[in-house]
Amino acid sequence: MTGTLNVTADTGNITQIAPLTVTGISTFTASAGDVVLDKTNTFMQPIVLDAVNAKVYTDTPLILGLTHVTGDLVARADQGDVTQTAPLTVGGKTDITTLAGNVTLTDAANSFTGTVSAQSSGTLSLTSAGPLLLGEVTTVGDTVLNSHGKLDLGTAIFGAKVNVNSGGFDIVQSGPIKVG
Repeated sequence: MTGTLNVTADTGNITQIAPLTVTGISTFTASAGDVVLDKTNTFMQPIVLDAVNAKVYTDTPLILGLTHVTGDLVARADQGDVTQTAPLTVGGKTDITTLAGNVTLTDAANSFTGTVSAQSSGTLSLTSAGPLLLGEVTTVGDTVLNSHGKLDLGTAIFGAKVNVNSGGFDIVQSGPIKVG
């Protein structure tokens, strides 16, 4: 599809049976259901999500626009970075993976209620407007973590330098940490 894509489900889920290629902004709204885009999609512009749970896979870079997920968010880019253009609000767990790129989610208004797990073949940069609780994290490059509340480093393998700022709150760990 060339241009923008707007998909809304007033009740139920938004799913797919084949990959999507969209050159414009893609908006998926399933306020009472899940958005499950689990094929090797190509989104050339930001993808906007409003759902209970959301799962998005791409074989190219993934740009997250304004995202509101009351449950869990899973985002994976097989090739390229995972970035954002607007705040992410996630009420459950967040799991971000890039097999060949960096994860850069640094909007100061991000809100992660549950654990944030990340796998990056490059760098990892995360910012939260409140506490930040990491789950399992693996990076190859440098890591920058910023929160405005307690920051839990979870179980992590950081491949290079680590810079952590909790805004004056506690910095703790809930599992083993390895720094390259």
